[in-house]
Amino acid sequence: MRRLLLAVLLVLPAAARAQIVSVYGTFSPVSLTGVPNGTSPYPGNANYSTSSYWAQGYGGGVTIGVLPIGPIHLGIDMRGSTKPGANGADTAMFGFRIAFKPPVIKIKPYIQASAAYVAPRPLLVSNGTTTTTVGHDEFLGYAVIGGVDYPIMRLLDVRIIEIGGGKAYDTSGFFSDNSTSISIFTINTGVVVHF
Repeated sequence: MRRLLLAVLLVLPAAARAQIVSVYGTFSPVSLTGVPNGTSPYPGNANYSTSSYWAQGYGGGVTIGVLPIGPIHLGIDMRGSTKPGANGADTAMFGFRIAFKPPVIKIKPYIQASAAYVAPRPLLVSNGTTTTTVGHDEFLGYAVIGGVDYPIMRLLDVRIIEIGGGKAYDTSGFFSDNSTSISIFTINTGVVVHF
């Protein structure tokens, strides 16, 4: 944790001087597949079952530019999203981003690789019947995300589309043969403000 804090403190002054901090808000639905919703969280047990659903939440984040190299901009991205209640989820991601600012066309495509935390809230199934009880597990994994921003003003972009996917593993069984995994798919849109 100290190393992460030190890295952020070293990067922030350079980012502030170059005015390359971006803050964004998004409509952030996430599709979760293979989420355990039975009494047992592990495959092979009698009460194990899964569900798949869309959690249509909202999110936001911060991108800190680290190193511009001509039309290529490297950065660090921190983001999160939430959809409260049943069939919901909380997500948090931290990763590295490469953005392209071509000199001729106006769009700004980017791609990033992130570590991901996902906490899904599926409705639980008991004896084959869906209950109103909401389960809550925690998963750690990764996501690869790509998108396109379109500048409409000097300090304002529209995030036309962002698509990503990845995999996450149950933290309670992460280092055992009982570990379960879920698939993540996101498709976002929103607004980006640059400072």
